[in-house]
Amino acid sequence: LGPTVEALEFRPGPGGFAGLQKNLFRGPSNAFLLGDYVIVLGMTLEKALFNAELLEKCSKAYVLARLSGQRIKQIPLYVRVIANRRLIKDETRAAASYAMGEIPGGFTAY
Repeated sequence: LGPTVEALEFRPGPGGFAGLQKNLFRGPSNAFLLGDYVIVLGMTLEKALFNAELLEKCSKAYVLARLSGQRIKQIPLYVRVIANRRLIKDETRAAASYAMGEIPGGFTAY
């Protein structure tokens, strides 16, 4: 999904969609909050669906952790680094496939 799930602002009117598009594609994140909506991206439809399912699982885990009343810890740094490296590797491979006119093949899970 990327390092964070950012909350984006959208202002209707001239240039509103251009600003939103700029924010969606500026970094390595594939999930965003937009008001009451969630935007999930992926290099292929299969990957976008995988990312949506992953975000749902992470959200459920977070809610359960909050309900427990215990302190919530961050995911260990080495796990975040490995996951983000795999994300970047998969996106680079997919971009290269698209550049050659091919549909990207299967991805490994993060």
